[in-house]
Amino acid sequence: MCNQITNVAIANLPVLLSTKQVAALLGTSDKFVRDQCARGEFKAAKLGGVWRVNRDALLAQCGLE
Repeated sequence: MCNQITNVAIANLPVLLSTKQVAALLGTSDKFVRDQCARGEFKAAKLGGVWRVNRDALLAQCGLE
């Protein structure tokens, strides 16, 4: 999944990513990302009822730190 992320995309990422942003980066569905957040597979927090994924943790998980 992580091979979808490019250096250009990384340079413009906010610190907290929406599940839609993560899904677009990973080439997967928003639902898959939400499910992964709920399972603790991504370092994420629910803010105002919406999942936010930590950019740096995601990049580290993908080996792109």
